[in-house]
Amino acid sequence: MIESKIVSELLKRSAFTDRIYRGLPMDVYFPGISMTEKTLGILAKRENLVIKPKRYQVHDSFLMFYQPIDVVLRSLKNVANPTLWQRIVSSAVKSEEFTKISKVTVGSQDLAALAGARFIHYLVKEVGNYLRYQARNNPQNKALHQLVSMPVERVLNMSDQRLRRKLGASGASQQDVQQAMQVLQEILVPATVAAIEATLQDASTYAELKQSGMDAVQMIAGSGGFGFSHDALSIWTFLRDPDEFRRRVRLLRSTIDMFRKFMSVLPTSLQHQQTVSVWGGISGVDRMLRESQLKDVLPSELASLAVEDEKLREILKLDFLLRLAQKQVMVYQRSATLKPVIFIDKSGSMAEPMPGTGIPKISMACGLALAIWMKYRGDVYFFDTELEKASRSRVVQLLLTIRADGGTRIEEALKEVIRRGRKDEVYVIISDGIDIVDDEIIEELKRLGLVKNVRFILVPPSQEAPWLKNFRYWYARDVAQFINAVRAVL
Repeated sequence: MIESKIVSELLKRSAFTDRIYRGLPMDVYFPGISMTEKTLGILAKRENLVIKPKRYQVHDSFLMFYQPIDVVLRSLKNVANPTLWQRIVSSAVKSEEFTKISKVTVGSQDLAALAGARFIHYLVKEVGNYLRYQARNNPQNKALHQLVSMPVERVLNMSDQRLRRKLGASGASQQDVQQAMQVLQEILVPATVAAIEATLQDASTYAELKQSGMDAVQMIAGSGGFGFSHDALSIWTFLRDPDEFRRRVRLLRSTIDMFRKFMSVLPTSLQHQQTVSVWGGISGVDRMLRESQLKDVLPSELASLAVEDEKLREILKLDFLLRLAQKQVMVYQRSATLKPVIFIDKSGSMAEPMPGTGIPKISMACGLALAIWMKYRGDVYFFDTELEKASRSRVVQLLLTIRADGGTRIEEALKEVIRRGRKDEVYVIISDGIDIVDDEIIEELKRLGLVKNVRFILVPPSQEAPWLKNFRYWYARDVAQFINAVRAVL
């Protein structure tokens, strides 16, 4: 538990009374204050700034955005000789923009930490830049140069009276001190307003992006996807590289859009004629291939076994058994459902958008994978130079980590087809790169009768390869062609 002495020291310089805690111990708020401090460090590092705020300034910055606005306003101190910091906070929380941002950040530890850090960061930067600019334009003013030599955080720690004494002690004239103080007063209000506006923009952008990303994670993997996305969609990830953060969310959202599209265009189950295309046969009737088909023997085949003449029945029975052994007995073809197995190239280039669209190639493929899981309970694999069986949580992880690097080995997917070796499965390989495939692998697929079960969907920049002539394949140059290719292969 945080000692009361520490809390007392914080409140001594704070812009707030202890009412800001709403009767709760300081321990409740300490994680948020620490998060604010860490977030500020990332912001400062990103711009090569050195910002070392006082602990009470971090404390105030977090709590002013975390607590409800009515609590914040009631908790403001009313002192005769306030510090610059106390005046700034009082001015900030009474502004119209603060009312807007409070609606976004209240009760959210990460958003309040982001807002608090951004507020200090922008305030210190704006005040510091303005003071340095004025000092360059007034090279003879000792007080201004003394002011510039002090960290802004330390300047804000002082009251007007104390700061005047500090500047006067540097040997500056009263006129110079007055001018320096006037320059400082000129920047405090606009800098405070600008800091609140920048904070509102950052917090609102992050809140919107994170919510969008988390909604997509929920749809893709349920609660199972939240573990990995917690760090990938954190404040710190957003601050380190906002553009990369937006790209990650775009990958997630595009995947959901494509999932919905495939759910609407794919049939509820794979059709009868697709089974026939794998097994052969005509008009719903075929020769029996497996003992499990005995229940589907045509009535005309069984009718001969029901003749009244016992000797004739025995002869016909022997004939039936002979034809059964030779697989000449005719059976109905059932409308069995083929099981689709999807292999998705996860090399870095798949994160790039399909030409002429903003939809990443990997999002199209993963959207299809989700639909395959939902509609057909099919299996999904990812491959680059290695192969792995995918889960829905793994889809989330891939979309949040894929980078523009890594190679492609289609042989890994084909080896898995050989290992599975099932003729009642259709194998769909999606890739934007064409690899060399060993002739031995193709010959083994032919020997097993699996070549006609393997289909390729190739997206840019993949090119023609000689070994492709052994398989059925489709080129998809845009989203519409990709959807048509999926319809064709399934």
